[in-house]
Amino acid sequence: MPNTENHETISAEYETSTPAHAGMYATRGWTTQRGINRLILPYLSDRLWGWLEAEEPYAKPFADYEAFEGVGAKPAAQLLDRLPVGNLSDRQNNSPQCVELLELAVNHPTEIELFGYAIGPGRFDERITIEGFIYYEQNPTLNENSDGHPNLWEVITNKLEIRTHLAPPDDLHLTRAHWNPCKVGWWAWWD
Repeated sequence: MPNTENHETISAEYETSTPAHAGMYATRGWTTQRGINRLILPYLSDRLWGWLEAEEPYAKPFADYEAFEGVGAKPAAQLLDRLPVGNLSDRQNNSPQCVELLELAVNHPTEIELFGYAIGPGRFDERITIEGFIYYEQNPTLNENSDGHPNLWEVITNKLEIRTHLAPPDDLHLTRAHWNPCKVGWWAWWD
């Protein structure tokens, strides 16, 4: 049986030594205060609006996790202007940094759409996380026969000049994103 007494002591010490509204990147509620909630609203995967409908940063109920998808150049540029510096330098496991993925979408407006998730102000780790992207290659040199090719990720990183990733994506395959079914693209996702 796990020792919960030690965990409760550590949690109590943290709560008494941390300001009530401190967050990982900024004072909790920043996603609402900076309008990021409204910005990503049209891109929500499940349209579970929770905290995204909140007028006040701590209005109840709010969700602690909201998946989004299909974020292109315009909202990516707005996120670059609104996200705290710490959030911009964050990454989803071994993925490129958030800032590089947002810039990728801005610099390749017809080729890149981002997907990820938002963590609401009810949690200490309130943030925007980019889990991956869809690459709609404009001058195709890759095709369905490239799927599974050992150098596929190297080809994509060279074409897009991706530099801050720590490892290739956990999943890389050709697909039609359900939010953009008229286009075929390369799904790059870090677990």
